[in-house]
Amino acid sequence: MIKEGKSILEEGSEHKLSGRIEEWLDSVRREIIKIFNKIDSKRRVSPNKKETFSEKLFRLQKENKVPATISAEIRLINTFRNAVVYEDYRVKPREFSLLKAAWELVKSWGVDLTN
Repeated sequence: MIKEGKSILEEGSEHKLSGRIEEWLDSVRREIIKIFNKIDSKRRVSPNKKETFSEKLFRLQKENKVPATISAEIRLINTFRNAVVYEDYRVKPREFSLLKAAWELVKSWGVDLTN
C-alpha cells in the first residue's frame, strides 16, 4: 500500500525529495491502474497495441465507469507524475498537498467500488 507522504517534504536534500515524490507518484499510478483493472478487465485494444493510461482513462470516463470529477483528479496526478518523470519537474509543497488530496478522493472512490 502507499505510504502517505508528509515526511517526504520534511526530509533531506531536494534531490532525495524529488526521488521520493517520483516514487510516490509512480506508486499512486500503479494503484489507479489496479482500480481500472477492477472496473474494466476486458482489453478493448488489439493485442499489437497497448492502451495507454490516458487512453484507458478517457475510455472509462466515456463509458461512465469513471465519473468526470474523479477523472479530473486522476489526470491531475498523472500530469504531475509525467512532469516529474519526463521533465525533471520539482513538485512544490503546496502542489504535493493538492496531489495527496486528489489521491484521497480517487482512493475513496475506488474503495466505494468494492463495497
